[in-house]
Amino acid sequence: MKKADLIKRLLEVTEQLHALETEVVSLEIRRQEQEFMVKTRESALLADESGVITGRNAETRAAQLWGMTQSEKVLVLDLEAQVMRGKADLNHLRTLHKSLLAISALLSPSSLQ
Repeated sequence: MKKADLIKRLLEVTEQLHALETEVVSLEIRRQEQEFMVKTRESALLADESGVITGRNAETRAAQLWGMTQSEKVLVLDLEAQVMRGKADLNHLRTLHKSLLAISALLSPSSLQ
């Protein structure tokens, strides 16, 4: 591997890491905001005195809440999955970056052209 190629690849991976880290943070913020919105909506439904939630026991009320907030909860689950995939991709890129750094340390200056 030539020195210029190694340097170029290290710089590329560094840029990819930065972009992906920014994306994962953004996804996590969206997930937290959506989760807060779901909890706020559930609280409002439970506090509604017009009888929107009519279940007599906790299981029935939970089922009613799920039915009324299902689309929002599915979005939270989707965002959680996106965050997990992003973190896995970050782990891969960090491993690649460390490998490239190790390769550069192992190669002697005379073998890098």
